[in-house]
Amino acid sequence: MAYLAATRCGGHASERAYTPVNADKLPSLIDGLSADVPPRQFQRMKFTTFFTVAIAALAVAGRAEGQGRDQYVFGISGGAAIPTGLTADNHKAGPIGAIMLGIGGVDSPFGVRFDGMYGALGKKTGTGTLGLGSAKVTIVSVNTLFTLVGNAKRLYFVGGVGGFNYNPDGAGTKATSDLAINAGLGLWFPGVNGFLEGRWFNLYRALPDDAGLNGKRSARFYPISFGLMF
Repeated sequence: MAYLAATRCGGHASERAYTPVNADKLPSLIDGLSADVPPRQFQRMKFTTFFTVAIAALAVAGRAEGQGRDQYVFGISGGAAIPTGLTADNHKAGPIGAIMLGIGGVDSPFGVRFDGMYGALGKKTGTGTLGLGSAKVTIVSVNTLFTLVGNAKRLYFVGGVGGFNYNPDGAGTKATSDLAINAGLGLWFPGVNGFLEGRWFNLYRALPDDAGLNGKRSARFYPISFGLMF
């Protein structure tokens, strides 16, 4: 059942009985009610309704767009690769750079980041070296990030796994490719959308052994880099 209340027409009260109305008659009743509204007032009502819906739609779209920007971010970084252990016996520090694709909200404590890194390690000569010369290093990795301390200027952990290509240019050497793991810490600077990271990388079976056999020992180094996210 549907009921109609009393209305006011022309400034005078006009009683309409509370009479049950069949649902099949609602369309004609609605037409009758709209006819009671002056044309200009009816047009204003339609415009107001349209304007309200439009504003609501724009607000929802803006929010969705903002969330979308938070979902995917791109980044670049550059710094120095500092060798350690056996790698330091055969190479000097060199430049390293990276491009990144991050997935996750900007304000989220968790995230996933894909890194593509390319760098160079300098040449060392003399007693105790293996004659590897200088080397080019390429690493592709998928990494997990999560916040350790803070909310805005926050300290975070980064670590992951991937693959590498180590390509020395010394006489008789050859390139090797295998598994790479990494872990480190970063500090996020929200004012510039930037970060400072220090990480440890282990490249499995990258270096030769003392007999000169390739792919027997790990290469380890520390990339220290500053980057920006867009």
